[in-house]
Amino acid sequence: MFSYDSQRTGSEKSFLNVELSMMGYGAAQDLQKNIVAARREKIINNDVVLWLEHSPVFTYGRHGGIDNLQMDPLLLEKRGIFVEQSERGGNITFHGPGQLVVYPIIDLEEARLDVPGYVRMLEEVMILTAEDFNVEIQRRQGSPGVWVGNRKIGSIGIAIQKGISFHGMALNVNLDLTPFEWIHPCGLTNITMSSLEKELSKEVELEKVRERAQAHMASIFEKDFVMISNEEVLKTEEHGLSSPLIGTVVHEKVDIELLNHRPVAHNRIMREWRNQTQSPKTRRKLQCRQTLIDGNITGR
Repeated sequence: MFSYDSQRTGSEKSFLNVELSMMGYGAAQDLQKNIVAARREKIINNDVVLWLEHSPVFTYGRHGGIDNLQMDPLLLEKRGIFVEQSERGGNITFHGPGQLVVYPIIDLEEARLDVPGYVRMLEEVMILTAEDFNVEIQRRQGSPGVWVGNRKIGSIGIAIQKGISFHGMALNVNLDLTPFEWIHPCGLTNITMSSLEKELSKEVELEKVRERAQAHMASIFEKDFVMISNEEVLKTEEHGLSSPLIGTVVHEKVDIELLNHRPVAHNRIMREWRNQTQSPKTRRKLQCRQTLIDGNITGR
């Protein structure tokens, strides 16, 4: 069961703000689901915002997108890049170190937000944050996220369960953009991905970007932030995960490192990927592309 310390959370007008370290995609999904359940049952009365980076992973949405992956998932895994399906909307994308990932867990009904309005608010957070670093970005009609011309720099993908929104947005700060070349990002062709660092041609510190994004989110959503530490969220106790933020979940002891490296569902993802790329023409194209990628990686 869940319980929480009401003295730590401030008023219900406050966001519980959680700055996490590098985190595997599966672990972040599990944490979000636990918080969504607690929020839905009104066991916690505050919305929660998770700030983190992911270890390298390709993710695709609940409606598909694996067909836009241009490499064999097993070969990717050998390079330490996993492929996972997500509950969020949207197509395929890449997450990795140097990308600011923000997962707001918000009761949209309580906040009196509709989905289009909520997405625009997330976009506005990224637009204003980039402006603070002298990068002008904009929306593109019919394509959620933010752009610098034809270069996409920030993505949005959300899921909603009984009025509670989770997943969220990802702003490219200083990550390696190469893996985006191995997919059709967000299912789109003839686009390139960019980052604040690439646009500025100089180093950009992710911590400073996070600070500005937090300030803009607080302003746009008209919320105060109550800081909750990484250790409080991920502390492991004898009978489960304990946190003053979301209380205690009573289950078998969980190994956080194991959650951070949850194995990809090989059979299902491989079967789906092969079904989507089974034509001889497509296979030849992918084989040629794989040879080029292998050459670039190994320096041949």
